[in-house]
Amino acid sequence: MKSKELFDLQKGLKLSGEITDQPFVFIRLRNKKNVDEIIETLQESNKPTDDYIKYDAERIELCRRNSKINKETNECMISAQNTFVIDEKKQESFNNELSKLISIHNETINNRVIQLKEYDKLLNEEFKDFIIYKVKQKDIPKTLNGDILELLYPMIEFD
Repeated sequence: MKSKELFDLQKGLKLSGEITDQPFVFIRLRNKKNVDEIIETLQESNKPTDDYIKYDAERIELCRRNSKINKETNECMISAQNTFVIDEKKQESFNNELSKLISIHNETINNRVIQLKEYDKLLNEEFKDFIIYKVKQKDIPKTLNGDILELLYPMIEFD
């Protein structure tokens, strides 16, 4: 099982939390505890550093100061790609300030890029140390719908 597939399993385990049928509930609990711990560790490895958070806050503030303002809402305009729409009159100044900001935080940005690549690689690796406790097909509660069963597929032991 790849590390990224654990996120789907975690979702299925959360969605099946109201099920009280035995022995499913015990197997679910054992798997949930293990999956939650692994995912917490994965997410911790993807957490940006304080320096990167500082850089990103400065970058966003720069974008806000230079973005077009919606006259009706008096808020920054955001494009369909979910980026700030920079005012054409401020574009050159914005580009210069952004270049300076990137230059100042270049090492921090490069370290974040490396961190994200390593995280992506980690998500695509086979997770060998994880034990999935299986529930027999006959013990699967009838109340679980197909979408949840699909998420829980790795923990089903077929007859």
